[in-house]
Amino acid sequence: MFIRGFVISNWYINDGVAAKKLNQAQLSARDSVLNKLSLGTYKYEKVICPVCGNTSFQTLSEKDRLGIPCRVVLCTECGLIQLNPRMTKESYESFYNTEYRLFDSRSVGAYFDKQYQRGKSIFKDIERYSGINKYDGCYVVEIGCGAGGILKYFKNKGCTIKGYDYGTEYLNYGRVQHGLDLECGGIELHDHSLKADIIIYSHTFEHLLEPNRDLSKSHDILNENGLIFIHVPSYKKVLKGFYDADLLRCFQIAHTYYFSMRTLCNLVENNGFELMIGTEDVRCIFRKSDKRNNSYDSDYADAMRCIRISEVLRLIYRILPIYHIAWYAKKALIRAIELVGIKEHIREFAYKMRK
Repeated sequence: MFIRGFVISNWYINDGVAAKKLNQAQLSARDSVLNKLSLGTYKYEKVICPVCGNTSFQTLSEKDRLGIPCRVVLCTECGLIQLNPRMTKESYESFYNTEYRLFDSRSVGAYFDKQYQRGKSIFKDIERYSGINKYDGCYVVEIGCGAGGILKYFKNKGCTIKGYDYGTEYLNYGRVQHGLDLECGGIELHDHSLKADIIIYSHTFEHLLEPNRDLSKSHDILNENGLIFIHVPSYKKVLKGFYDADLLRCFQIAHTYYFSMRTLCNLVENNGFELMIGTEDVRCIFRKSDKRNNSYDSDYADAMRCIRISEVLRLIYRILPIYHIAWYAKKALIRAIELVGIKEHIREFAYKMRK
């Protein structure tokens, strides 16, 4: 395996400095991870690119946004950004059960409520674009379900649900407080005989260690013409001012892959799915298909363009606060739209305009 030295700038050098201010709980969780890495309790492993099988990468960063040492690299063939090396399966399973949720300052109840609202949005997207008009008895499986808030919304709509995740505290909340069928583990635990109509990966796909395996399993357990919903963070949103225009704020040890619309389609379509609808926010619905696209459309040049521009924007953000103020004004406007209840009407209007 060949990893070239590159590093975007000194901001991305492994110096232990976090990209954002951490509270005491987050600092303690970070120290715990650092200690386990130094002791060898958490181990790293090298992998090949899941899209193209390439073993040649360029280093972008030597740390994540918390200041934890890890290597974020760019595949020189297909342009997929990824952690390499990354922690092993056993290390990640322990991490999700101990430190991971401590980096989120929300209570489990608040997290569940946020998930429930996300479930409402996902349901509307699937209803709008898929043509499904009857949900009674529809079998929905979610991978990385957390506390199960998304599944709760689908259950309230008459669906049969099943969720998988590794964080036992959040799983227990969904089971005990909301009576949800949630299990500790991944998609490999799912019974092949229980065919799903919809599989949801909402802010989960970027955590996977073996995405090709998960997609193969998803293909096997889906009914004919079954759907898979995938929503991941788009690092290219940094060009629109997200993450305070700081690419380092995108990088975290929990995220093994950083997708663009192009790299996600390369991966998913190679595993027997066809894109129905997708946005540059990398929010997509795919349908099960017999076709497999065994080639890929490289995103390397555009990824490099994004990386270079993002570093310029990061410096502008630090020098010119007016750009920062404009970003927060935009966020305040979006929040006001949500509060007065017209967000869905605007989404519907935008959908009709696209048609």
